[in-house]
Amino acid sequence: MDEINALAGIDFKGWLLTLFIILFGIAAVITVVEKVSAALGKPVKWIKSNSKDHEMIMGVKESIDALAESNRQEDERIEALGAGMIELLGSEFDRKFSHFIAIGGIPENELSVFTATFKAYERLGGNHRRKEKYLYAIKRLDVLPVTTTVDLETEGGTDEEEQT
Repeated sequence: MDEINALAGIDFKGWLLTLFIILFGIAAVITVVEKVSAALGKPVKWIKSNSKDHEMIMGVKESIDALAESNRQEDERIEALGAGMIELLGSEFDRKFSHFIAIGGIPENELSVFTATFKAYERLGGNHRRKEKYLYAIKRLDVLPVTTTVDLETEGGTDEEEQT
């Protein structure tokens, strides 16, 4: 019980205030020592360590910044390539569409290429006007049969190959 009475008599506010004053004093002394040693050109060991760590951190930060800039430029290039591909595919699609309208149908050997061109254009984010054209062509234009004849005879010879 005497111990409890002894603890009850301790001024905890005073102890805490004293502890904070001592900690702030130590921090102030460390700051003064760092500044004086830096001014003398002989930094203390912990200052050297902090300085090296700071230099490494700054080097890593610069590398990350350079990488981020490179990625930003690469993203811009990719966006430009995508925009260019949209224009090229759109132009090719329009050319084929106009040709199919002019001949009154879609040749069967060009149907899959026409569809693939449109699908690629659409996946890249092409506009809806060409989708309307595609649907019009697929639904309203006839698929024209294509027949191909191949002349296997060449000038001055036959279609049989010489074997030796």
